[in-house]
Amino acid sequence: QFELDHQDDLNAYLAGQTGEAEMIEDTGAWDNYRGSYRPLVEFARQHGLPVIAANAPGATVRCVGREGAGYLDTLPPKQRARLPDQPFQDTPAYREKFVAAIAGSHGSDTTEMSGRMLRMYQAQLLRDTTMALQIARAHRENPGHQILHTTGTFHSEGRLGTVAALQSIAPELKIAVVSPVFWPTNEPDLELEKYRGAGDLLYVILPLPTEYRDAERGRKAMAERFKRPASPDC
Repeated sequence: QFELDHQDDLNAYLAGQTGEAEMIEDTGAWDNYRGSYRPLVEFARQHGLPVIAANAPGATVRCVGREGAGYLDTLPPKQRARLPDQPFQDTPAYREKFVAAIAGSHGSDTTEMSGRMLRMYQAQLLRDTTMALQIARAHRENPGHQILHTTGTFHSEGRLGTVAALQSIAPELKIAVVSPVFWPTNEPDLELEKYRGAGDLLYVILPLPTEYRDAERGRKAMAERFKRPASPDC
């Protein structure tokens, strides 16, 4: 949710120096902040706990997606130092998962990526490894504390993505992956077996309300939500 270059903006809110609307504006928080993230941030604020801005800067991620891994070599030294030394480490299983998600049944050889697909994958890895590095840094700065990292399931299920990167960066850490599973009330016998391997623990929750029943309105809303931002100056 929060990119690491907005840590100061987040800290200002936690310290009572800015209001919530100011924090949301200053950090560029997502449109689902109030519904999905606010309870965690408010719990931390009320109990004096740190909140770590873990994600890679969006502009940097987009430029890697456009220019490829070499873009990081053009960053100013101070900016580059905040990112992982080796940001593009991956595993065959994660590469295969990514290709399947992007290309679906049209994916071919998952071991040989090139062009736009490779750049997209490198951008994904940059997010994963940056979040992993931020978790490791937070642990060093707060020894003995448990760290709760919230992220999209693609980044953590099967102990891939961010989890694999964190294990590489800080192998001494004890890591548990908690994955959400929607359990409709009209399905009393949820087939949990099909979720085996998604996480070390499954968090069973009720489905969210339907956002759109009008298909066309839903399509327009999704297009607006995920529209490409203005092309960054890379």
